[in-house]
Amino acid sequence: MVRDERRAREDPTVTTPLAELAEATRVYDGGRVVALRGVSLRVAPGESLAVVGPSGSGKSTLLHLLGGLEAPSRGRVLFEGREPAGPRAWSRLRARRIGFVFQAYHLLPALTAWENVQLPMLGVVAGAASRAERARGLLERLGLGRRLHHRPAALSGGERQRVAIARSLANDPDLILADEPTGNLDTAASVEILDLLVALREERGVALVLVTHDAAAAARAERTVRLVDGAVAGEGPP
Repeated sequence: MVRDERRAREDPTVTTPLAELAEATRVYDGGRVVALRGVSLRVAPGESLAVVGPSGSGKSTLLHLLGGLEAPSRGRVLFEGREPAGPRAWSRLRARRIGFVFQAYHLLPALTAWENVQLPMLGVVAGAASRAERARGLLERLGLGRRLHHRPAALSGGERQRVAIARSLANDPDLILADEPTGNLDTAASVEILDLLVALREERGVALVLVTHDAAAAARAERTVRLVDGAVAGEGPP
C-alpha cells in the first residue's frame, strides 16, 4: 500500500509539489534578524535539490521550515499542496514521511547503532521484531552489518553518519532533508556518504533536499538553488 501510494505521488502527470515554500519569511529577535526573505521554492516528488550559499544565507532555516521544525513569520509552508495544521500535524509528518540527516549526527550516545535506528519507529512500526529487522536491514544496506551493537563513541564519523542516514530512512519517508551531512567528514568519507545518499534516493524514489557549502556535493543534485542574504539569488541545474 505504501509503495502504491508513493508511485501515485511520483506519477509525472501529477504536478502538486511534495513540499513547498510560498513567499516564506523568517525573522528572529523581534524582527531585527531576517533569516529568509519571501522565499518561494517547490520540491517535486523524487527529485534531488541542493541548496547552496554563503554562511548565514538562510540555508538551514529554509530546511527547518520545509520540515516543520520552525514556522514562517510570514508566508506559507505546504506539504502536498496543503498547509499542515500546526505542530501536531508537522510531528506526524516528520514521524512518517520526512527524514532528517544533520551534520552533527544527533545520535543518542547510550544507544547502539541498531537501537538508534529503531527509535523513530516507536509508535509507527508495530512489533519489536519488525522494528529490529527493519533496522538491521537498513544498517546492513549501509555497510554496518558488523557494527550493529556499537555505540556512537565507538564509530568513526563516517559510520555515525551512515547510522544517521539509516535512522532517517527508518519509516520509509518521502522526503529526506540533509543539513551539511558531510560537514564533519574527511574527503573520502564525504564521497562515500554522498554516493550513499544518491543511490538511496534512486532506489527508494525519495526526494532529497541537500543543504551544502560544497560545490562537489551540490553537483550531485539534479537542481541547485542559491541563497544570498536570505533570498533566492539563482536557480537551475548544478
